[in-house]
Amino acid sequence: MPRGTGTSGEIRGTVTDPTGGTAPKATAEVEDTEKGIRRTAVTGSDGEYQVTGLPPSTYSVTVRLAGFQTENSQECSASTLGRRSFWIFACEWRPAQPK
Repeated sequence: MPRGTGTSGEIRGTVTDPTGGTAPKATAEVEDTEKGIRRTAVTGSDGEYQVTGLPPSTYSVTVRLAGFQTENSQECSASTLGRRSFWIFACEWRPAQPK
């Protein structure tokens, strides 16, 4: 097997608030609906998440954080060639819902 290849890849990224500050405890869900693969990760204090052990494919990533709008990204790739997909999500404030 050539150097830098493997059988799984990863998707990682950073979640920020509208001011550019980090967003700890956000949930990032990585999903390939065709293959039935769904994995989640929670951001650390630095706002970063990492999902490893993904079969090569194209995934959608959904980021959720209390008090913010849900953010979605399509066509995030997990490669086995030593490459990493890195995404930055800037979550927007969600307006308060009227009661």
